[in-house]
Amino acid sequence: APGTYYLQAGSFRQFEDADRRKASLALLGLSSDIRKVTVNDRDHYRVQIGPVSDTAELRRMQAQLSGAGIE
Repeated sequence: APGTYYLQAGSFRQFEDADRRKASLALLGLSSDIRKVTVNDRDHYRVQIGPVSDTAELRRMQAQLSGAGIE
C-alpha cells in the first residue's frame, strides 16, 4: 500500500552491536540510523533503513539484506 516505510535491520541491547550492524549495512551501500527505544524498562537500539516510499525499492532492499544473511 502507498505510504512511508522503515525497514528494521536489527534490534540490539548494546549500542556497539547496533553500530556494527550499521557499519555492515554501509558496506552494502545502505544508509541506516540507530534509534534508541525503551521496552519493559530496558533500552534497545534499533537499526532502521528509511524512510522508503517506493515499495519496489523496499522489496529490493529486503532481498539485498536477505542475501547478506540479515533478516
